[in-house]
Amino acid sequence: MNAQITNLISMYLALSDQTANQVMKVLAIYSMYFFPITFIAGIYGMNFYNMPELHQKYGYFFTLGLMAFIALLTFIYVRRKKW
Repeated sequence: MNAQITNLISMYLALSDQTANQVMKVLAIYSMYFFPITFIAGIYGMNFYNMPELHQKYGYFFTLGLMAFIALLTFIYVRRKKW
């Protein structure tokens, strides 16, 4: 009887650990999407005087397009890995 209770508790803990691992996996994937975009936005937001996009007509839109392109590449990478 005692061994059955121990096995049930072990099974419950294993299932709860598996659920927590799935949640952590989803959170890691979402953070992977936003890390490169946050990096670009952080550099872009430092307000340097010699930033190329400040002197280009479409520099701002190029930067936003680059962020979207990186997010798209990350999405494709995640889909191919079947995460």
